[in-house]
Amino acid sequence: MIKNMLMVGVFTAAFAGAAFAADTPRSAAECDALVKKTVAMFDNKTLSDAQEDKLEALFDSLDNQCASNSYEDAVKTAGEIADLVPDA
Repeated sequence: MIKNMLMVGVFTAAFAGAAFAADTPRSAAECDALVKKTVAMFDNKTLSDAQEDKLEALFDSLDNQCASNSYEDAVKTAGEIADLVPDA
């Protein structure tokens, strides 16, 4: 029973990340859209101060990656941010 519950948790986490999987942006406009999509995941979510601090750092990285055309890194960072969404 516990093993089944753990497996469900693993698959749920895997699919949550896969559900967010985004195509790699090919332009600054597409990267900005990725940022907006990522920000929207936190609408109406309650976050702790620690979560907010971590998100602020990750969003700063994401913005910098978009500005420097590091689109593959931006997708990875957006995935890390998605992993922090409460109740996902």
